[in-house]
Formats: sequence, structure tokens, C-alpha cells
Amino acid sequence: MEIIDLAFLAFNLLAIYLSLVWIIIYISNRKTILRYPRTKKFPAITFIVPAFNEEKNIEKCLNSILNVDYPSKFKILVINDGSTDKTAEVVKKFEKYGVRLVNKKRGGKAVALNFAMKFVNTDFVACLDADTYVTKDYLKKMMGYFKDENVAAVTPSTKVSEISNFVYKLQWAEYALSLILRKLFALFDCQFTVPGVGSVFRTSVLREVGLFDENSLTEDMEIALRLQTRGYKIENSLISYVYTECPKDFVGLFKQRMRWYRGYMENFKKYSKEIFDLKNGNLSVFLPTTIIWISFIIFMLLLQVLSLSYSFYNSVTLWKMINYAIMLPSISLELFKIDSMHIALSLSLFIGLVMVVLGIKTSGIEKIKGKKLSYLIYIILYPYFFAFMWFCAIVLEFLGVRKRW
Repeated sequence: MEIIDLAFLAFNLLAIYLSLVWIIIYISNRKTILRYPRTKKFPAITFIVPAFNEEKNIEKCLNSILNVDYPSKFKILVINDGSTDKTAEVVKKFEKYGVRLVNKKRGGKAVALNFAMKFVNTDFVACLDADTYVTKDYLKKMMGYFKDENVAAVTPSTKVSEISNFVYKLQWAEYALSLILRKLFALFDCQFTVPGVGSVFRTSVLREVGLFDENSLTEDMEIALRLQTRGYKIENSLISYVYTECPKDFVGLFKQRMRWYRGYMENFKKYSKEIFDLKNGNLSVFLPTTIIWISFIIFMLLLQVLSLSYSFYNSVTLWKMINYAIMLPSISLELFKIDSMHIALSLSLFIGLVMVVLGIKTSGIEKIKGKKLSYLIYIILYPYFFAFMWFCAIVLEFLGVRKRW
């Protein structure tokens, strides 16, 4: 067996092992995974909504917050981060409902969040992107986790708000799978991001650790790592749903993922000592394995490209030897030629399918009619697109190309 074949087999077996870990965690918690800790205490909370040119989305966002079913009063603070459209005008219409608008010069999301914390005097704070809207009962299903004093933040389950085109549908399939994965990460104490789509923080802890990193490309990942390396826990409520806007085309999706993946590398480097410190528990086990997984995906992509290129070159060379004569291809089906690599690849695809099915089953997907093809395409093709984007992010990072939010 050639070296490339051995590497392919080794990476495949490792990927299968890592995937099986999550399935085992799911099976171990299958009876309680959809439950949430109930509480009779509903402390005051402030919603922070940073907004930059969100006149089209901010109204729906604020209406969803105002319709949240929560026994205690909550505050809503919108930080207009230097918008040049009519964002401020739209928000002013909600001032009669108690929404507070604060205008400031453009500084970025993390700067806006930290600026807003000057006005927060509640025990808890929820960060909500202006292009996101929440469900009526989402908050009730999150606050019970804070009965554990060591819990610093709780994340909700995020869904795609629109599925009108192919790119949206791919992301819909991806987000549906990510819901169950985020819950499994929480059960394993290794959530590596606290997204700004409705996550709730304990205010005192957020201030204790120094608020959000204004220089980070992905402040939501940075704060998650900082909280956990300081000994705090991050929980997830699988049945607390929020809906968010996603990139509408591949160009927008590519730009978004460049920021995410380069931010991941940035934070991995920043917290490398803590990540490999066994004192940080499962976090020190999980994050290094993600590097192995990403390497496997990129390796698979490059292997496919090299293999196809080599086959094409050989085909052209042989065709030239017969003076480019047109010949009908002979078809030979070797149905029983199965080796260890084919078995490993088949197992990888099967496990991927199992994870997607679990995502559908446990993520409260309303209807899957008309979306099955999206799942099939996602399982087969998305890993290659994922690998391509990661490869591009690594190249951009290596070349030192300027990072953009």
C-alpha cells in the first residue's frame, strides 16, 4: 500500500473515531438532551443589540424581543454603531416601548458591546445581533441553567431565517446539524464559541474577565475560551430557538467563513498554552482534535485534486499516443472490489448521515419536505467546500493578508 493510501486510511479511521465520540455522548444523554432546568427565579436582564446599517432587520428584531414571554421586566438597549442608513429612525419608533437608543461612532461589534455595558445594571445581559429574532419562550428555557453559580453563559439554538435559494438551503442543513453538535459540546464542557445571536451572560462574570476583546476577529470565540480557561462553564439550551440572517450567495458566505476561520486560528494561537493544559478538562482534548479534523478535510480535498489532475494528465498522454483517435470507452464494473479504504470512506459517510439525522430529530425542524435534497448535497459536497474555505483561510493567514470583520 502506498504512503498516500496509508495516510488516507489513517485519517479516515481517526475521523470515524472522533465522530463516534459524539454519537456515544448523544446516546448517553438521549433521554435528557431535550430537557432544560426549570426555575422560579427570573432575574432582570438587559438585551444589547449592536446595529450597523440594519434598517431592514432591526424592527423585526425588536418586535421579537418585546414579545418574549418573561415574568420579570427586561431592558432593551440598541447601540447604533455609526449607521449611515435609517437604523436610528426605525429604533426611535420603539422608544415609547422602553427601548433605549444610544448613538456612537463606528467602532465594530465588540466595541459596541463593551460600550453598551456601561449602561447595564442588571444581573444578566443578552447579546443579540440586529439581524436576528428570538422565539417567545426562548429566554425561559435558558435562565434555569444559571442556578449553577459556575455557569457564566448560556447559548441558544440558531436556525436560518430564510431558505429561498440554494445557498440558504445549504446553510439551513449546516445549522440544523450544528444545533445538536453545540449541545453535545456543552455536555462535554467544550463549547468554543458564545455567538451573539441571543446568548445570555452573567453580568458580573463578564465584567470580571474584562468584557469582549475589541481586537479579536471573532470576539464570540475569544470570550468563550477566556471564560472556560478561567474555570467557568458555558451551557446550551437545545430547545431555545433564535433565527438569524445568513449570507445570500457564495461570495458572502466565503467572506463570512474567512472571518470565522481566521478568527479561529487567531484564538487558537492566543490560547494555545491553555488549550493544551489538561487543567482545562475536555476543552484541552476537544480543540486539538478539531485541528486534526480540519487537516483531514483539507488532505482529502488536496488528494482528490492531485488524483484527478494526475488521471487527466495520464489520459491526455495516452490519447496523444493514439493520435487523439475517438474510441468508445469500455465499461467494467468491479462490484466486489472492496478494500479497507472503501470501507473507511463508507463508514465516514454513514456516520455523517447519522449525525445529520440526529440533528433533524432533536433540533425541532418544522418541516423537511422539499429540503431533503439540501441535506443530501450538504453531506456529499459541503465537506469539499468547507475544506476549500479552510485552505483559503490558511493561505491568507500565511500570507499575512489584512483581516477584515
